[in-house]
Amino acid sequence: MSLRLLEGDAESAYSMLYVLPVALIAAAFGRGAGTAAGLLAVALMVLRAMTQDVSLTPLAWVSRVLPMLLLGVLLGDAADRARRAEAARRDGDRRRWPPGRRRVT
Repeated sequence: MSLRLLEGDAESAYSMLYVLPVALIAAAFGRGAGTAAGLLAVALMVLRAMTQDVSLTPLAWVSRVLPMLLLGVLLGDAADRARRAEAARRDGDRRRWPPGRRRVT
């Protein structure tokens, strides 16, 4: 994000519009869908750069691509972990709560 502030062009504003859908998809559907959403956002950024004849430096590409992919992967993974933890809590994970022991909720 701070790299974009140094560059400060209008292209930065357009690429930031992809962050919300990637985050929502990753949170709702997990790591696989979040990764796919991040890759789709990157593909759309590349397509826009090619069709609008936008010239970006390698540093500018990294500052757009890396956060988008990390957002999809890491937020999706966190959502998957939260779902698994909730399922284990709900089902009474047998390794942590043996049958002879009462669980306090």
